[in-house]
Amino acid sequence: MDATEKQQLYLRAQEHFRNNELDKAFAEFDELGGYRDSYTYLGFISMKHPHPGVTLEFTAQCFALGRKKGDAKAVLLTADFARRIGEGEKALGYAKQAIDGLEVLSASDDFFATYLLAQYYSYTGNPEKAFTLALKAAERGYCAAEFLVSQMYAEGSGTNVDEVKAVNYIEKSAYKNYGEAQYALGFRYSKGNGVPQDDDMALKLYQMAAESGISGAAYNLALWYERNYDNANCFRWLRRAALLGDVPAMMKLAMFYEGESEHDSSSACLWYDMAASKGSSEAIFLLGEHFESGEGVPKDMKRAVECFETAAQAGYNPAQSKLGYIYKNETAFLNPERSIYWNNKAAENGDMRALCNLGLAYEFGNGVEKDPKKAFDLYLKSARLGYDRGMYNLAFCYMKGNGTREDHWQAAQYFEKAAQKGHVNAMYNIGVMYLNGDGVNKDCKRAAEWFYKAAQNNNIESIFYLGYCYLNGLGVKKYPAMAVHYFRKAADGGDVEAMFNLGYCYYNGNGVGEDRVMAKKLWKKAAAEGHAYAREVLDSIGE
Repeated sequence: MDATEKQQLYLRAQEHFRNNELDKAFAEFDELGGYRDSYTYLGFISMKHPHPGVTLEFTAQCFALGRKKGDAKAVLLTADFARRIGEGEKALGYAKQAIDGLEVLSASDDFFATYLLAQYYSYTGNPEKAFTLALKAAERGYCAAEFLVSQMYAEGSGTNVDEVKAVNYIEKSAYKNYGEAQYALGFRYSKGNGVPQDDDMALKLYQMAAESGISGAAYNLALWYERNYDNANCFRWLRRAALLGDVPAMMKLAMFYEGESEHDSSSACLWYDMAASKGSSEAIFLLGEHFESGEGVPKDMKRAVECFETAAQAGYNPAQSKLGYIYKNETAFLNPERSIYWNNKAAENGDMRALCNLGLAYEFGNGVEKDPKKAFDLYLKSARLGYDRGMYNLAFCYMKGNGTREDHWQAAQYFEKAAQKGHVNAMYNIGVMYLNGDGVNKDCKRAAEWFYKAAQNNNIESIFYLGYCYLNGLGVKKYPAMAVHYFRKAADGGDVEAMFNLGYCYYNGNGVGEDRVMAKKLWKKAAAEGHAYAREVLDSIGE
């Protein structure tokens, strides 16, 4: 190939590159074998749009050869490449080296250098210069520059906001199959932003962008199909988005596998792991929870804590709160100081569980000096954020006058709020308060309702009280046989009051056939468990 042929092939390659015909451009630059700045173009295309068989080593080698030829574009792109492979310090050095050379190339009408320089000034806080350079590269027909100009017109960055020009430039870029422009234009059509609202056009553009490798477009397609109950296409595009590196798509796939219909914890953990590798603190935390439970991965509490620590260090509140709990309660990891540290961190960010856990630490002096007032304040903050355990602990503070004035009305309010959120012990406590008219108007019907709800959750004290209500017709129709049923169930659970009352039922044949041997047996068991009145009854009958 003589010099004239090489120059003609080079110009065709540049034209294909400007129009986003990257497969053609790659083949032509490759054929040129190092002519002019073809190595730089090859490196850029292989970095942004990987080709089968093209490795990171190939990209690095192309940029190295471009730098060797003195191409400032290759120097700046090496900085981008270094960032992508986690070599941030090298990236900064290369970027500083490149700018003067890029200015020279831009002045000589190198459209690609002009575009790269526009990007640089956009990132480093000089939007006016960035806009001027981007517009210059766009006027040469470079699709990426056209998209950048459209963004700058839309945002008023370096120029005045101009929606007409924004749409004009984004359409130019999109019609050259530039994926990011197709995605952004699709979003405009979905919202009717600067163009007529048109879901069909939005869908078409999203699909084109997704097929170009734009992960956000694939994810939006998945969401569109989900809204339209097309699960097969939803899953297809969700998977495509995840494989393109979209973290929300990875997380959604993981949650899909966590669901009942497609429950597959191993697959869920694989997607959490991929999202974690992209820096998702939520994914790291959820992966830790799987190591903790042993669901989908081998149970490994050490690895679980490592995951929680990583997520917590990144500022993820649930992980901070979780560590606060683990370091306080897990025998193998007990560390009161770390527990306080992480609970404080999570509490500073308004985590309701951490606020409650800190309250417990101050109430009982675990790892900190005992301070009932501070415990009360922390429970109050937790309760106001809607945490049932914070409400429950706050109710006890009011009940006992711990850190605040004694106020049984307030105690009842917070017990009932916690009960309404499903806190079982709170159901029992508010039931007792309604039964006795303590802090509230006496209401045996409501008491029995709360005892029933708590009993459904196997709260032994409530099971006993429900039996007591049936025995005495408190809030329910008197029904001795039902009382016996609940007394027996509570007695089997170890409740001494239930043993004592069940003994009376057997002794008197109330709700059950008379059986004084069984009655005495139950009273003896209750007495052995410390029930004083059971001992008195036995003494009174000579046992």
